[in-house]
Amino acid sequence: GNAINGFSSLMGREALAGRVTLSELRDACSALTEDLAGRCIRSLVAGLFEFGKPEEEYAVAAQFCADTPHFADACAAGFIDALQGIYTLSGREEACRYLGRVTKERFATECISTMRKRANVSSDDHVVSPS
Repeated sequence: GNAINGFSSLMGREALAGRVTLSELRDACSALTEDLAGRCIRSLVAGLFEFGKPEEEYAVAAQFCADTPHFADACAAGFIDALQGIYTLSGREEACRYLGRVTKERFATECISTMRKRANVSSDDHVVSPS
């Protein structure tokens, strides 16, 4: 379990460095049992965030999810988890909307809802960036 998570995250770094393709990594994850494959995909997304170019990592991760329809739920869950703690709330919401545009709209809705819950902001509140 944890070995898969750590390995997959590091493989995300290798893909970003051009030493292996995301397609090859997706195929490697897919060869595992269903449960481990989902964890592998989630961890790959974490690696794409952790080692990605700042302010652009979410786009690479979202595109990876779009290219991974068989593991769409696991990929989106990894995206949502990895998005925690970076950007402002409005920045996280924009990343969520991007995920929804390239994958499924329901992922954007779930992502935004999760970000607001974790930030203790109700869906009726308007988020205002400090000036």
